[in-house]
Order: sequence, then structure tokens, then C-alpha cells
Amino acid sequence: NTNYELLLYVKEDLSLQDNLNKLNEIFLKYEDVDCYVNLFVASLEDERSLFGQVDAYITNRSTDNVRYMDMADLYGWVENYFSNYMKTYLDRDVSQLIALKDKVKFENLLRVLASLTGQEFIPDNIAKTIGVDKNTVNAWTNIAIAGDIVTLLSPYYETSINKRIIKRHKLYFNDTGFACYLLGIDSPKALRLSSFRGSLVETYIHNEIRKSYLNNGLEDKNMFFYRDNNQNEIDLILLRDGKLDFVECKSGKKFTRENVKAFSQLKNTSFEIGGQCIVCTAEEAYRISSNVYAYPVRCL
Repeated sequence: NTNYELLLYVKEDLSLQDNLNKLNEIFLKYEDVDCYVNLFVASLEDERSLFGQVDAYITNRSTDNVRYMDMADLYGWVENYFSNYMKTYLDRDVSQLIALKDKVKFENLLRVLASLTGQEFIPDNIAKTIGVDKNTVNAWTNIAIAGDIVTLLSPYYETSINKRIIKRHKLYFNDTGFACYLLGIDSPKALRLSSFRGSLVETYIHNEIRKSYLNNGLEDKNMFFYRDNNQNEIDLILLRDGKLDFVECKSGKKFTRENVKAFSQLKNTSFEIGGQCIVCTAEEAYRISSNVYAYPVRCL
């Protein structure tokens, strides 16, 4: 069942061959199970260690990539995987839908979309960047959506909220590993130094929450974001059972009420307000206010 993930730990003091032998034994044991495999090299078999290495998780993790995580990075398997994935996607899926002469521009579109993950989707700006018209950007982005490459998150709106709300969609890359490949981020260290780290952490959090929705038979059409003309923003709004949950997605560890002040913009909602939180790269959960908490990424 592809709803499951297999998290593996190998000891860093073992030789490469010993680790590979052990991994092969495990893979044979689970050869009939269709699941995602994530591997972490560590001296302590502690699940928290894995999620403490959030940068490694984001750069290497792929829902299609069942490989050795740190070892894949060391020996270039991640790069080879995604370059092969790109070629297969363009040759098999995209070539039937666009002209051969446009394949390079479509690849450029994917790179631009990767750079915009976690941001508003503005076709006019993208069109100027890659040298096509707005309608082409919309058509090609729909191809990427159909291929499960990207997702567009709808803005939240209800008539009881009388504010000037931004009505553009927000774009997320569905695979942070693939996004990192397109952006030239080839290691956890590169991600830590990258200006894209914040948006990729946000993307990862969004993807994990979206995946939990889909795996539990829920529709992601009830996921939204909020932004108004005064730059108030809520990264994720989840509508379930007549309740609105508010989620901020942050790269960082220490946050205060100032970081969630936008939550008050929806105080007049016609729905009941449920959970309110920041999901971040902190190591432990903590309270921000009486009804707002910060949770580490590993809680997802």
C-alpha cells in the first residue's frame, strides 16, 4: 500500500558493503510491499534524528525514489534519478502534448515553477521569463498539474470576511527532491545555504499535510491559503467538519504571537475556529499563546 513509508536507519560505523548487504536483506523482506523508503545514516537509531535532518529529508526525499538516502547523495544516485525522471517525463508524457521545439521552454517552465514553489502563481510574470504568452503558461502548467508535478492552492474566501483578499492561486511543487534538482540544490548543506530554504520547507510541510488528506480519503479542495492587500497571510487553512484550522509553515525554531497575528483576520468567520499552529524546524513542541502551538516537522 503506497500510503505507508518505511524508515530505515543504518550505523555510520559499518562499512559501505555491510550496510548495502543489510539493506538488500530488508528490501527482500519487503519486496511485495509497495511503499516509500527513506534511509538515514546515524549513530543513534532515533527517529527524531531523521526529522532533525530536515534539509536532508527535503533534498533527497521523493515519492517515487526508493533509494539509499545519504548514500545516494554521496554517489550521485539522486542526481541520476531525477535527471532520468526529467527525461522520461518529457519524452513519455509531455512530448505527446506539446511541440518538439517547445520542450526546452517547457523544461525552463518547470525550473521557474520550482523557484516559485510556495508563492503566488502569476502567469504573466512567468510568461515574460520564459518567452511565451500567458495562455501557453496556463496550458503548460495544467500539463504539470495533470502529471502530478505541481499543485495550485486556492485562496480562501467567504462573504462574512469583508476584506480585500488576494484571489490568485498559490503554487507548490509536489516533490521537494525534484524541485531541489531543478534549482541545482544537490545536498542538505546547499539547501541550508540557499535562499529557497524557507519556501522549500513550507512546500514540504504543505505536501505532507496534503498527503495525509489524500491518504485518509479527504479531498484537498478543502485546503486553502489566505492573503490580503495588507500582506496578512495564513499559509494553510483546512476546512473540516465545519471548523477552520490555521497553519503557518516556517523554517526556524523560535516564534511568538507576532508570527501568527494574521490568524485574527478570520475571527469573524462563519465557521468554528479549530486548531491554530506553526509547523517549523524546532526540535520540540511549545506553546506560543493560550490556543496556538508550535510543532516540529517530525509531528507530521
